[in-house]
Amino acid sequence: MTLMNDKKPKGYPFKRRFTLKDNKIMTIKFRRGKFDNYMFELTPFTKSKNPKDKDYFKVLQRANFKFEDIIKISDAMTGKFTEVKVENDILRLIDTIVLEYPEDCYDKLKKALWSVYYGFVAEELNPHTRIGRLIKLIGLHQVLVEKMDPTKASLFSYKEQWIEKPTEWESKITGQIEPNENGAFWKVLKKLAEERGLDKWRK
Repeated sequence: MTLMNDKKPKGYPFKRRFTLKDNKIMTIKFRRGKFDNYMFELTPFTKSKNPKDKDYFKVLQRANFKFEDIIKISDAMTGKFTEVKVENDILRLIDTIVLEYPEDCYDKLKKALWSVYYGFVAEELNPHTRIGRLIKLIGLHQVLVEKMDPTKASLFSYKEQWIEKPTEWESKITGQIEPNENGAFWKVLKKLAEERGLDKWRK
């Protein structure tokens, strides 16, 4: 199988261990996935090693997590994503953010936010990305602001969940119709992100 990007960047393979408040040890790493080298793995998370969008979307939605706090994490990300690295300032920011929520949510939120952050990193490292972490921000906005079902939101940005027509895209999930510019689905997502004000960090 040929991956979209089989060239390993500086800092790869990445692996780091953390201790949670309940003294459980969590291991974070990137590994070879189906499409590229940035399958994010958090062990243990749930039944699977790699966190699913729908799983941490549910954690955040149930905790009434504020979308503004997601933007804080996104805005704190710096530099060009040409290597796998840890931004300790962001990990400290996550520690600070979770303290603003009920104590019984601490560990669940921390794992969910690690998944958000490293999911952002993985999207930015994708060599063929057109919109980077915007694809994750759209889903998080849908879950936390628009109150969309987490499973639906996790599938929304997959091309397979849209029906292509000559001049438009129609979402199988919501029935939402968007203009189709030269068959480039990423342009549809970019437009949706712009309408929600999610692209400001790129300007």
